[in-house]
Amino acid sequence: MTFGNPYWSNKQKMNCLQRWLIVQSILYYELSTSIVTDQVFDANAKQLVQMQKDFKSEAEETEYAYMFYDFDGSTGFDLYDRTNKHDKDYLTHIANTLTRR
Repeated sequence: MTFGNPYWSNKQKMNCLQRWLIVQSILYYELSTSIVTDQVFDANAKQLVQMQKDFKSEAEETEYAYMFYDFDGSTGFDLYDRTNKHDKDYLTHIANTLTRR
């Protein structure tokens, strides 16, 4: 994912990538649809994994750190099950909105 805003911190970028990956996982595994290719998902997952290694302290402070503490980028099948109720409702709403577009 390319970030056009040069003022975003690494933490903000990781938050964005995490949210994007969770929504894509919900679309694919829970709603049986997809709006991106596997290659795009894999590239963004790889980018997040590298950023979490490079910026470990910021990664531990992200909004979804509780879900991505052991994420290796190989799959997103269990991300939905890791979410708390509030995040599950919020992120599923985003995914459902995307399916209507």
